[in-house]
Amino acid sequence: MFNYYTLDECIDRKKVLSVLKELKSEGKIEFSLDGEIFKLKDIDLGEDEVEDLEQLLDDNDVFPYLEREDDEDENDDYYDDFGDEDDYWDMIKLAITGEMGSGKSYCSKIFESLGVPVFYTDDVARMLINQDSKLKKEITREFGHIYVDGKIDPKLLRNIVFVDGGEEKLKRLNEISHPYVLREYDMFCDAFGSQTYTLAETALLFEVNMHRMVDKTIYVCVDEELRIKRTFDRSGFSREDYESRMKNQVPSELKLKLCDYVIYNNEGDDVNEQILKIHNNF
Repeated sequence: MFNYYTLDECIDRKKVLSVLKELKSEGKIEFSLDGEIFKLKDIDLGEDEVEDLEQLLDDNDVFPYLEREDDEDENDDYYDDFGDEDDYWDMIKLAITGEMGSGKSYCSKIFESLGVPVFYTDDVARMLINQDSKLKKEITREFGHIYVDGKIDPKLLRNIVFVDGGEEKLKRLNEISHPYVLREYDMFCDAFGSQTYTLAETALLFEVNMHRMVDKTIYVCVDEELRIKRTFDRSGFSREDYESRMKNQVPSELKLKLCDYVIYNNEGDDVNEQILKIHNNF
């Protein structure tokens, strides 16, 4: 019998994992992992003694950080071999976010130069939107013919999702496309499971709940006027263009509070030093 739990996202997942592994090595429990769900299997106790298992976890400071989940699909055979998944979850998953013009891609490149595998969410999304035939059909069914010569027309798309009243359209586009992106992210994590940590670069960390898939988050903080200037210099976006895109994102003040680490990237800030401090934590 498996008992399903999810981790409280506010606690140190790696610490809890180490406790669970220690209990497993002592033969007291078995556990496997599926996404963010723990499946804990009692070895020595019967089905009617689940409370004893929970007390064991409580005594080891684990149970207070778990929430019971409904048992929707028991498949014991699938979870017989825990070795690979244990290795996978030893790898720490970081995500970095920031508004347009914040320099999150610049920061990600520095992490990459330190040997950290980086998942560039926007690049992957762009690739999938233009190359995945199933996704292209879903987008066409929802938004009409916005593909030209097999590639999405950015202007046609902007005129649908980045205009007054286009908020629901943008939300719908994210709902359609991001499950494809997150599946690619899962495969990326699987491929680099032996690394100490990986980094996902994304503009929509909280908007599409990607923060629930990672262990720690980083926010690249830049004054708004400097962000607007950098975006204009790079892409020619007007202030109105910039503000129309930002109004659909979580406010910077909230990101600053929600993220575990902050990198300040205003003029004169030593970004390399800040990144090295974060890197050395892992």
